[in-house]
Amino acid sequence: SIYYTALIVKKNKPEPELIRLFEKRQLDSILNYKSTSAGEHWLNHLYSAGNVKGKSLTDLVWKPLEPKLAGIKKIYYTVEGSLHKIGLAALPLNANRLVGDKYRLVQLNSPALITDHNPIRVSLSDEIMLFGGVMYDADSTSIATAVQKKYTYSLTSRALPEDLSRD
Repeated sequence: SIYYTALIVKKNKPEPELIRLFEKRQLDSILNYKSTSAGEHWLNHLYSAGNVKGKSLTDLVWKPLEPKLAGIKKIYYTVEGSLHKIGLAALPLNANRLVGDKYRLVQLNSPALITDHNPIRVSLSDEIMLFGGVMYDADSTSIATAVQKKYTYSLTSRALPEDLSRD
């Protein structure tokens, strides 16, 4: 079986807390719901209570986390697997309130960004070099020829290593 878990990281706690959420097959049974009705019926099924054997997305994904979030207003999070298909802010907490009504959710691309305490800021005096159109299958001779043909200023020649092999 595959289990989904959450790691809760708080700045006032020295270690993250692991919370077991649900088994993958439970989420799949909700996401793979087949209906002959219009898409709205499927969305109502997805974001309502008591979908599969009394379990809803909120029961699977959010309820196990709720007791650990006392006093929290802003949540930075990342998702993996099939959780990317779900709008966490749209999960109902009750008949009148959604997760997004109670918490400010900020989705990050990588869990590593959660612990990054020094945001990178670019100022007007910073110099930036951008690269694009990388040809991974090009040989060293064609790379050197292309660079020298396209750019003639010294910065490029200094950035071009003498030995272009990938050893």
